[in-house]
Amino acid sequence: MVAAGPVATAGLATTAGASSTERVYVANRGCVGRAFKPTRITIACGTGQFYADALRYTAYGRRSQAHATGILVLDDCTPNCAEGTFRPHPGTVTLKSIERCAGRLFYTRVTWSYAGRSPVPARSGSASIAPFKHCSRVLR
Repeated sequence: MVAAGPVATAGLATTAGASSTERVYVANRGCVGRAFKPTRITIACGTGQFYADALRYTAYGRRSQAHATGILVLDDCTPNCAEGTFRPHPGTVTLKSIERCAGRLFYTRVTWSYAGRSPVPARSGSASIAPFKHCSRVLR
């Protein structure tokens, strides 16, 4: 019996829509460009006021998700966002929703959660980090 569904090995996606040698990338610099297992990911693509840094992965490409711990850095926007201070807080990041964009595989969604005391009312959230508007779903 052969199991259906995604399988991954060492960060390399394997599905009907992806070969076993394809890497899964992240659009990590203002949500353009690409990196494999980036240590920094911009979450607020339009403004750059929220990003994850010093990421250490516990899984990458496994079951179509990547998990990392690191530092969530948020602009406090005080007195305004242009003059605000970037404040670091420990947290976790999960990358998911693998899609084919311009011929490469990308994680297109990020979820995050603060460890300990949250600097904002919501302890967690999610956002699109898709590098292009039109991508083709490969894994969920």
